Amino acid sequence: MIQELVIYTEKVLAAFKEHGLRPKDGLHVLVSFGVDGTPQLQEAALYRRTDASISEFLLSCARREQRAWMINTWKCLDAPEKEIHTVSPFCLAFKRATWVGGEEHRKKADDPKKQPLDQRIGRYFDRAILLLEPAEEREKQMSLQFKHFCQNDLPQMLTDLPEYSKLKETDYIVIYLGEPQATLADYEKTNNRYLRDNLFNTSERNTLPDAEGRIYGTSNFFNGYGDKKPFLIHQTAPFGTNSARSPAASGISNRISDADARWLNDFRLLADRNPRVLPNPLPVFVDADELNREVVAIFNEDPTTQPGYREIMERLVLGGHDLNNYYLLFYQRGEVKDFDYVSQFDIRLHDPVAGTDYWQVLDLFGINQVLKPATVFELQTQVLKIIFSNALVQVQKSGAWAYKYFDDIDPKYCSATTFRLVMQYREAWYDFVYKSRRQTITAAAWRDMLLSGILDDVVATDQYAGYRAKQKLNIYLSLNHLFDSSNSNFTEHAMPTYLPELRDSLSRLLADDAADQHLTTDEDFAFAAGQLIYYLLYQSKTEDKTNELLEPFLQKTNAALFKEALAQTIRRYKHAISFGNRRFRKLAGEVLGYEAQKSPKDLMPFILCGYFSPSGMFGKKPEALVTTTEAGTEETEA
Repeated sequence: MIQELVIYTEKVLAAFKEHGLRPKDGLHVLVSFGVDGTPQLQEAALYRRTDASISEFLLSCARREQRAWMINTWKCLDAPEKEIHTVSPFCLAFKRATWVGGEEHRKKADDPKKQPLDQRIGRYFDRAILLLEPAEEREKQMSLQFKHFCQNDLPQMLTDLPEYSKLKETDYIVIYLGEPQATLADYEKTNNRYLRDNLFNTSERNTLPDAEGRIYGTSNFFNGYGDKKPFLIHQTAPFGTNSARSPAASGISNRISDADARWLNDFRLLADRNPRVLPNPLPVFVDADELNREVVAIFNEDPTTQPGYREIMERLVLGGHDLNNYYLLFYQRGEVKDFDYVSQFDIRLHDPVAGTDYWQVLDLFGINQVLKPATVFELQTQVLKIIFSNALVQVQKSGAWAYKYFDDIDPKYCSATTFRLVMQYREAWYDFVYKSRRQTITAAAWRDMLLSGILDDVVATDQYAGYRAKQKLNIYLSLNHLFDSSNSNFTEHAMPTYLPELRDSLSRLLADDAADQHLTTDEDFAFAAGQLIYYLLYQSKTEDKTNELLEPFLQKTNAALFKEALAQTIRRYKHAISFGNRRFRKLAGEVLGYEAQKSPKDLMPFILCGYFSPSGMFGKKPEALVTTTEAGTEETEA
């Protein structure tokens, strides 16, 4: 991963180094000194991320800030408190809460064992000045002058600024020393020295400089090194024992150069930038610098409407590019969540059985919804949104799509079953959609996702639960052959064609002249049982009818217990059923008299199909147990 990102940053991202550059939220103050040493306020401005535009002054502040900021709090110069976040003799930055009058400052001021930030400024500059070379006497004197100003004159200058009173506790206050005392080149020189010593995880494991002056050490790029934890270090492996390394550097199997470490830091800065400069996920095409530049250029064409990964890849396809041979990086909040090689990416969906260039979700249960995703990205928004009940793929209030493949998901906003399904299968779906690894979704996984989701909707009591269950049944039956080529989830039956056969068989069974018609297969039995369960539960006098009463039947582990539950339900509702109801007597007799070989668990999909199919027990259309669709319209059972 490291070498690919180094090459990518050096050859592609160098041209975008200042693209989207912005300072931290807060107050930015530029000062200098007159010929007599008097401090002078050059300019000050308050910046917010929500600002529509940025001034040239704030952009110049961002350039200085980038060359003065710490790598992380573990490598700041204000240890152990870690409240000053710059690492430059020409810059001082801290949050309003830690300054005089701030909440954190008051806590330390009241604690005799702690030292407030304003009393540690001298210590910070003493450490920062060590970044200067002995020959840089002028720069040292300027830094000492700046130190004196920050210790003595800064509090009054800040108080006099109108913007100071508008600061929030979380805002930064950043003080820059400007020209002629400190140029941008001066910031750059000291920053290079800071990075040279801190981009490695630890300096104790660095090699001696080689013939070209290169130093090699352990990467600090998303990497920890247990230098103080011997149990994390190989005790017997002979790594790194060649004479080119210092004795202290033995025992490490892999190092990177200081130059590579700098490129990786540049990548980190760009990936962390807000507003974003790089798409996420980010495709890093191998040996295709122009294509990589085109990706970044497309993403940054219009800062107000940055295209997503889907739009970028679709444009590349339209442009005639082959989307093969690339690394895919997912980078989020300072962490590499995924970095993997993609040998070939196919954006299109093909159904070899139907012979179509799309997948089709049929409307098998009368909800007036047919889906035809033609690409993996349409599969996300049309199908995965439904399968995971809006927990994995969702539409935000702004209308933008959100994909929770690597986000933290709060279980209180979804059911326990949905949470389990998302956490268990989202990585497999990420590989399926973004890496064209179609084998990641197995027949067993497909069954678990859909059946568990349907059962979750069965026990739900909200007004949309029945509609969601039918949506998932449509998906389960229509697309099963694409994940389960032998249709083992449906006892080797292709459900889009077999479901009409089951319905026709039931119609023949319940016909007026059907005395010689009987259930002949376990699938016929399960479908008929689902129809019987629906008819029985329909007799309930409960005002707000739901599908929740179906769930006890689906929990039965064998056919005997299943039929016993049916018999008990018949006894419960027999008073509501006409004695002369021939269809009911025929259906109940056939179901209770049939000896199934397969268990109710194996037949569950067919029970559900019977339950949610149009009922064959009524002479006219009855009200459905749950009639409200997600769109809010009313439907009746066919």
